[in-house]
Amino acid sequence: KIPKKIKNLAYRSVLSLKMKEDNVVIFDEIKLESAKTKELNSMLKDVISSPKAKLVVTSSENDLLIKRAGKNLPWLQVMDFQRLNVHALFYSDKLVFTAEAVKNLDNLLNKIKVEG
Repeated sequence: KIPKKIKNLAYRSVLSLKMKEDNVVIFDEIKLESAKTKELNSMLKDVISSPKAKLVVTSSENDLLIKRAGKNLPWLQVMDFQRLNVHALFYSDKLVFTAEAVKNLDNLLNKIKVEG
């Protein structure tokens, strides 16, 4: 099992790498009228140019419309911030976060103090 401090450092380093490469997009909120793939696809294509591997991180498991709409997009992976892992972060070309997910992830990572 990996110690919590090491895991926290891995999250921080991958997130900072993606930020430096300008591969992070943050939405205030992702609001869908219905769970239509076309609606989510058009929203993401406005922000993201090429359909390569993307990861959308939501704030809670209650964002069912986003998850349902994203199921039919093979290049898209949707997960909530609690199930986020370093592997998914690293191998995604673009990261799309909701503002609430960023806040929750920041609180989660700041619970574990890293000495450096």
